[in-house]
Order: sequence, then C-alpha cells, then structure tokens
Amino acid sequence: MKVLRRLFTAAWVVLSVVMLAGCGSTATKEFKSPNETYTIQASEKWNAEDIFPDDDRIMSIFSPKGDKGIVSIQSPKSDYTIADMDGMKDAVETFLTMNSPESVSAPTGVPGMENITAYKNGMMLDGYSMESYTVYGETDYAFYAFVYIDKKVTDKKMEQFQTICASFVENAPEVENQSTVEATDTIRWFNTTCAILTSSNGWDYNIFGGMPANEESKQTEIQLLEEWWEVTDRQSADETMNWLLTEGHRADFVDTMEYYAENGVADIAAADRAAWLYENFEMTEEEGVEIAEWYNLYEEQGENAIAAWDYSRAMSLLGYYFLAGYYTEAEALDKSLEVATTIQGAWGSWDEFMEGYFKGYEWWSAESSDERRALYEELKAADDNPYAIDWNLSLEKSW
Repeated sequence: MKVLRRLFTAAWVVLSVVMLAGCGSTATKEFKSPNETYTIQASEKWNAEDIFPDDDRIMSIFSPKGDKGIVSIQSPKSDYTIADMDGMKDAVETFLTMNSPESVSAPTGVPGMENITAYKNGMMLDGYSMESYTVYGETDYAFYAFVYIDKKVTDKKMEQFQTICASFVENAPEVENQSTVEATDTIRWFNTTCAILTSSNGWDYNIFGGMPANEESKQTEIQLLEEWWEVTDRQSADETMNWLLTEGHRADFVDTMEYYAENGVADIAAADRAAWLYENFEMTEEEGVEIAEWYNLYEEQGENAIAAWDYSRAMSLLGYYFLAGYYTEAEALDKSLEVATTIQGAWGSWDEFMEGYFKGYEWWSAESSDERRALYEELKAADDNPYAIDWNLSLEKSW
C-alpha cells in the first residue's frame, strides 16, 4: 500500500476543478469529463475550461467570478495509484493543502456510488484562506472526491452541493484483460496463498496477479518489481524466484537460531532461556525474551516456522512476473502449480499456513503482524472469502 501512495504523490493524474457560479440558479446543463467516463449537472452559467490539457480525466468548470468552486477528483482503480478510500482522502487533503478535517453529513442516493463520506475542511488556495466541503465515494470503476470550495461553507451550501453530487452519472469503460485463462478453483487456490498482500495493495485476489493483464498493469508491475525486488528482466526474475524457493528469509532465520544453539541455548530449559540469553549475550531483557521465543519456535518447527512467508511471496511474484511480461501466463501458472503443490504438502490448513506467514512477516519486518492478522479475519468474513476454498483441493492444470 505504501508503494502505491508514493506513486500517486509523484504523478497526480486525476485532478479536475469545477468553480461554482452560485447556488441561486435552478437551470442546469451536463458537463462531461474529457475521458467521457462521468458527468455532473451544474449551473448553465458555468463555463468549462481545460486547465490540464495533458490529462483527459480533468474537467474544469468556472463561474463568471470564479469565487466559489468544486474540485472533482477521479482515480480509476485500474491505475492502482490509490489503494482505498483512505488513500484517496489522504491524497486529496495533501494536494489541496486541506486542514482540520471535520466529519459532516454526506449525500445519499448518488447513483452507483458506495462508501460515501463527507468532510468539512479549511484550506489554502493561491494564498487565500478558504473552506471546503468534500464528498468521497467509490464505484466499481474508480474512487471519487467532489470538493466544494468557498470563502464560507454553510449548511445550506452543503445541501445544495449534495444535489450536484447526486447528479453524478458514470459511463465506465470496460477494463482490458489480456489473460486467456479461466479462473478455475486451482488458480483461485494459487491466489489465496498471497491474498493478504494482494488485498493490502488494494488489488483483486480473485484475479491471477491481482490485476487485469494490460499495458497499465504491466507498467505498474515493472516499476514495483524493480523498486522492491531489483527484478528488471527474465534473468533477475529467475534468480529472485530461485532464492525464495531455496533460501528466502528462512535461511537467515535458521542461521541465527543455529548460532544461538551452538553457543549454548539448546542446553537450557525453555522456561529459562530468556534470562540466560540476557545474562550471556549483549542484549536487553526484552530482546532475551524475544530471541527465546524465536528459538523455542525454531526448536518445534525448524525452518517451516517462517517458510510460509517465503512461499507466499513466491506465489505473488509469479503473478507479477506474468503481468510484467517476464513470464508467459502459462510459465507463471506452471511454476505456481509446482510451488502450490509444495505448500499443500508442507502445511495442513490455511490457518496453519497463515500462522507461518505472519511469523515470517514478523521476522522480516521486526514489526507486529497485528494488522495483517486483522485483515486475515476480515477476508474470512467477506462474502467472497478466498479462504473458503478447500485447502486439500486437488490442484490440476487447466490452462
């Protein structure tokens, strides 16, 4: 998720400005975004002006005086620059230098829009202190924000602006998907092994790789693979995959635990190890407790204590390799079947596999896995719960 927000900050491509002429006139006309994906009804006295000609998602409408306004923001989900509505809100507030957000009443009945919220903010615009009323929402196609800007935003003006929001009509284009493979149960099983990361990124765990295969997702994955994995071509993709499957972070885990074993911790009773480590190594009492817990886990499970972390990441990378064009779809799926068979033979259930994944995340990040564990519970309660698929499913090649 953090990567995607940085991409959005670096290349803002969804801003559209609509300046209100006033609220007194009831005569309206339709204003259509340049990319023709949505329209709103606004005062017939307003005039469209193309402020950002290089971005066809920008629609600008100004009043005769230009003293009031709406900022209308669209971020198509297929761009993967915004992961969720929180990311949209953060980006809008940062870009428009908003401050002091206050949750207020939101409009109802905006056609096709869900998760609608509204906030009143202060903001600076060209050196002038202004107020704003922002309505956020999302459709299947995009995230949206509509911001009313005025010197003073009153309750009456917010009510009138809600009428403009309610005139919203979306004409979403079909997202291209170059995949030719049907999403069988076997492929859904593959997707489930890395569903936590896919969901964290704001992607779709029902799709192999998390995104429709097209030029947009290709460029997204090429950039992310280079930034996070130093993968830039087929050779580096193969090398990284081989490292995950033969070593991964579990190799460092094993080496660290064996170091403590060779230096005496294996001869100490489990209950006494934390104190012994604190007394015999340069570490705090807290670190002694932590290392003792890791060693006890290693003693029970060996490298498998955190190996699920490596295997889950390998499964996610195979989808990314396909999207980036480093592997063909068949190559990525063939390798996924091989890795999935290994996973299925090493763990006995989704809960068992995910526990190893969370432990691996904790080892790698040196942070709590509470957020990811909470997301796991959320996904299991979702209508399209990916973990509902049988762990013992007979994995079959269908492509």
